[in-house]
Amino acid sequence: MLGLPMLRQGEPLGVIVVGWGEPGPVPKPQEELLKQFADQAVIAIENARLFEEVQARTRELSRSVAELRALGEVSQAVNSTLELSTVLNSIAAHAVMLAGADAGAISAWDEEVQAFRLAATHELDQAVMQALTERPVRLGEGAVGRAGLERRAVQIPDIDQEPGYPLYDTIRKPGYRALLAVPL
Repeated sequence: MLGLPMLRQGEPLGVIVVGWGEPGPVPKPQEELLKQFADQAVIAIENARLFEEVQARTRELSRSVAELRALGEVSQAVNSTLELSTVLNSIAAHAVMLAGADAGAISAWDEEVQAFRLAATHELDQAVMQALTERPVRLGEGAVGRAGLERRAVQIPDIDQEPGYPLYDTIRKPGYRALLAVPL
């Protein structure tokens, strides 16, 4: 057997091992040939790594451009109308898009009832909308109420792991599992 390290700047990337059925030393020309092969393998591995880095950076830049475009569109909506529902619906739609989420909603604090009322939605299930409209969310209740109370983003990675979650059946029926609430 012959094992040859694949080194990049003295650091090992891997090892090439070859074996023969017959005992005996490996002839020098074959060892040299395998060293060259190992060097070529290092170049191929490095090129693949660099290509992946470029691809990842390109994806990151594309996402950043999309985010900037969405922020520009929201800014345009905010500056083009005084109609609050239009602005909030635009913000909800862009938030869903940027987060890669299935649906979203914006709830506004209602001083009179001391609870969050549904103010805008995007792609939200009709039954969930109706339930949230009929039953405002109190401070400390669910992700929205906790985000309002704690003044920080609240994430529910899996609603199935939250026994007694408010409106669990209504939220779960259309397939929603993970929730993120960010205070405004």
